[in-house]
Amino acid sequence: AAIDRLATRRAIPEGTALVLGREDGCLSSFQRAKQVGARTVYDLPTAHHTTVRRILEREEALFPNICTLPGTRSVFTPRRTQRKRQELSAADLIVVGSAFVRRSLVEEGYAAERIVVLPSGCDDSWAGPRGSGAERRRSPVVLHVAHLGVRKGTHRLLRVWRRLKAYRHFRLRLVGDMCLSRRFLADYRGCYEHAGRLDRSALAAEYRAACLFVLPAAAEGCAAVILEALSCGVPIVVSRNSGAEGFIEPGREGLLHDFGDDDELAARLDWVLSHPLERVEMGRAARRKAEAWTWREYRARFLAELDEFTARQRAAA
Repeated sequence: AAIDRLATRRAIPEGTALVLGREDGCLSSFQRAKQVGARTVYDLPTAHHTTVRRILEREEALFPNICTLPGTRSVFTPRRTQRKRQELSAADLIVVGSAFVRRSLVEEGYAAERIVVLPSGCDDSWAGPRGSGAERRRSPVVLHVAHLGVRKGTHRLLRVWRRLKAYRHFRLRLVGDMCLSRRFLADYRGCYEHAGRLDRSALAAEYRAACLFVLPAAAEGCAAVILEALSCGVPIVVSRNSGAEGFIEPGREGLLHDFGDDDELAARLDWVLSHPLERVEMGRAARRKAEAWTWREYRARFLAELDEFTARQRAAA
């Protein structure tokens, strides 16, 4: 908020044509932009707050008191949600990371023509060297990287993993801060490994060793961990709420499931784990996808979208 106010005073003079802002940090700048006649472009990194709140409130009711992170009542305060609504209302163009986010906005009444879907770019520095047969030498490790709590679907992953008894042949490795209660985790002792938070080089090694990445997230815009996994050539099983829908091709780089449908998640995991040759080919396709959509392609597409947006605004004027 302080940076937003500073930008409003010093960085948006008369004659400014375009102001770009990010969620929760640009209301004052956007209001100033309107005063000087500038157009506004809004970067929304996650789904509309009403959608996120509805999903998380349902999970909190189904799984009470299992997560140590602040609940929806603490996070979605009236003041904060009001600010989000004002920012969205002041945006001429909204840039989102996935079809899931776009759908959440349309459901709340925002015009589809104001929304551009632009997934984040993949970073090729995550990828290791290509070695002959490297994909086949991966460990029987299924990787889940997140703030390990309800929003990332960690609780549902553990339930499905134990149900499948997949721990008999594969290792479920959880990487990140553990945000589930000890009481909840006690029922899954022996089913998983917890590595805690890792630095970039150690995390890259985890990706390169894993045979599968899984993220049954409740609500994400375009989860960075998915792009990291793809960059390392790891096939994925993720929820449609994770940001991958519309970016990956189901059956090529991985598989999708509806968040909250544990039967579908179990079926997707079971299929990938029981088809090793197809899993290897999915990993190769994942790396090709990452190589074809880096930050270079993102920048070019972003500028093209801005040019098109500006042309539409001029024509309307």
